[in-house]
Amino acid sequence: MDRRSLATAMFVKDVDDLFDSFSGVADKREHWKVLRCCLSSTSEHLEYWRNAFNRVKNWTFLNKKSERILPPPAQTGWLITIGAVQHVWRRVRKEKFKHLETRYLNQDALQSINQFILFSRNPIARLLPHGYGNSQKYNTDPSNMIKNNEQYYIQE
Repeated sequence: MDRRSLATAMFVKDVDDLFDSFSGVADKREHWKVLRCCLSSTSEHLEYWRNAFNRVKNWTFLNKKSERILPPPAQTGWLITIGAVQHVWRRVRKEKFKHLETRYLNQDALQSINQFILFSRNPIARLLPHGYGNSQKYNTDPSNMIKNNEQYYIQE
């Protein structure tokens, strides 16, 4: 493989593995996707994330327009996510959790609930892409949405 192509292939593999490591729901591992399972004390996640953190930290890209080598925009987000999930795992292990379904550590469920609430309160929102469109008009900042819709999240 061409040397230039090898760097791209390694980056694509890193990103694929990162997505797999944060998409685990199955108790058993697939033989070719070992990170696409629940995080547990016997899974390969923690070792993988220790190594991946350093690789992600060293990602650089050539901006052809400016001819400068820069970190990619998502680099900081990946580093925060890797550290945060490891922290969550340490905390839940203290509470005797045996595994953690990493797939559910995202905002999809919260966004779906907020979309439903927004649609039911304001039918015109159905015309906006994904129900979010103009966040200033509908005040869809996540912290405001939670505050304004607490009764839908907390059942007394």
